[in-house]
Amino acid sequence: MALKQLWILILSEHSQCATKHLNLKKGGPGRGSSSGGTILNISATLHYTASWYQIHVSAAKAAIDSVTRNLALEWGTDYDIRVNGIAPGPISGTPA
Repeated sequence: MALKQLWILILSEHSQCATKHLNLKKGGPGRGSSSGGTILNISATLHYTASWYQIHVSAAKAAIDSVTRNLALEWGTDYDIRVNGIAPGPISGTPA
C-alpha cells in the first residue's frame, strides 16, 4: 500500500470518528443532550499482533478501541452512558 493511500485511510477514519463524536454528544441528529444509554463499538483482534499488509486495518481497529475506552471513562461518569466494545476473533470457515 502506498503512503498516500494509507494517509487517505487515516484521514477518513479521523473524519468519521469526529463526525460521530459530535452526533453522539448531541444525542444524535435533531435530538437534545443524552442522559443514559448504551454504545457498542465493534472492533477485532487482528491489531493485537502485527500482520503482513494490514497496517490500515490495525490502525483503524486500535483507534476504535481507544475511542471506546475514552468514551467509557468520560461519558460513563458525566452522562451515565455505558460504552462497551466487542472484538470477535477469527471465525471458522471464513476467509482470513
